[in-house]
Amino acid sequence: MKRIIHNLVILLVSIAIYYIYIENYAAVVAEKTGQGLFLNITLLPFIFGAIACYLFRGYSIVRTLLVALIPIVALLPAVMGGGDPAKPGLERLVYLALIVSFCVGSFAESGVYYLRKYIKKKNTPNKSLKNGTREELRAP
Repeated sequence: MKRIIHNLVILLVSIAIYYIYIENYAAVVAEKTGQGLFLNITLLPFIFGAIACYLFRGYSIVRTLLVALIPIVALLPAVMGGGDPAKPGLERLVYLALIVSFCVGSFAESGVYYLRKYIKKKNTPNKSLKNGTREELRAP
């Protein structure tokens, strides 16, 4: 039960933070850097997805699904509101790219987690020290 409440709180806070970023700061970042498409569609969602996945608890597939919910819920009003009439459907493509960026960040974090866990498991102590110290093993 604690895990569900923890994940729900992290999900709601993440949705709120991402929504505030998109509504208030995405245009400012795009104007100041000149790399708005790269930052707002790929890099920042990737980083945000990795951080959110790290904060969630549970199996990696559940964490990835929770991470995918962040842009789905945060940007649903924008997608349902319609986009540019000259380019119909473009907002759905951008929406899909954001979801993919979030999920790739989540997969990257999960991969680092499992790689670290695998390396930690592979680093076994020296077998000669398993039953005692080296001096005890050398003594006749």
